[in-house]
Amino acid sequence: MALVPKVVSNTLNELVILEDVLGFAGGQVRIPALASNVDLTTMATEDALAASYHLAHLANAGDITVGIAFNVNSTTPVGIGGPYSDVSATSPALLAASTITASGDVVINGGVDLTPGSAVTGFPPATYSGILNVDNAAASAAKSAAQASFTAGQSLGLAGTVIASALDGQTLNAGSYQFASGAATLAASAPGSVTFHGSATAKFVVYTASTLGMGAGGAATVLLTGGALASNILWVVGSSATLNGNGTDVINGNMIAQDSISQTGAAGTVINGSLSALTGAITFASATTVTGGGSNFTGVIWS
Repeated sequence: MALVPKVVSNTLNELVILEDVLGFAGGQVRIPALASNVDLTTMATEDALAASYHLAHLANAGDITVGIAFNVNSTTPVGIGGPYSDVSATSPALLAASTITASGDVVINGGVDLTPGSAVTGFPPATYSGILNVDNAAASAAKSAAQASFTAGQSLGLAGTVIASALDGQTLNAGSYQFASGAATLAASAPGSVTFHGSATAKFVVYTASTLGMGAGGAATVLLTGGALASNILWVVGSSATLNGNGTDVINGNMIAQDSISQTGAAGTVINGSLSALTGAITFASATTVTGGGSNFTGVIWS
């Protein structure tokens, strides 16, 4: 199925893009304050989709009909838009549905979004550098985008290479992956690492239908080699993710969990990427640094 954005209106300084969404036609992304002489059909597909997702995220909820600009039913997926495809200081590093709780020295480099819940606790002493959005239009728009990314990432993962559920010692090259069976783990019984290898343009999607646990048995490390970037890694978790802090854990990549994301343990964790919990909570039990959204993590991944 071809994936070609179509400009159907450029009146009133506004474009409306129609695209097949989840297999049916008529999804709209409304892009405000865009020059009327811009025609996305003259752009490469990837550039057009990235531009539409970027501008749609920056718009308020009244300007976004459906924050999706890709077709996940294509037999050859063109790509997926990440949860936060702009890199402005307003981009959320955290997105949760029920609550966000921080204990200890937690530093969030980026914004914090929560919807439909209203309880954000532990800030201060925990800090964030972006904007706090609680059950408002901006949080709702971010959640819609993250849900779309989860769905598309799941689709790519289910079509990806099957790998062992224990990530320890594995080297993953550019591509999409799913797990053979059971919960996915890293450092479950001893310190362990997984390596993402590729150039700065290499893209990775890792999907588990169950839970993801890191660091239960010691330090968990997600290594990057060959120039690979944390911004080009997407972890898609069908249930909940648990990141056990051992003080030297380093987790690279954007993570979207269907349920909750919990950082546990007495020591801290460094997370280079954004965290999204679609229906549950995000909880930090100890010192953690999350750098997502407003830094160099675009979250836009093309297959």
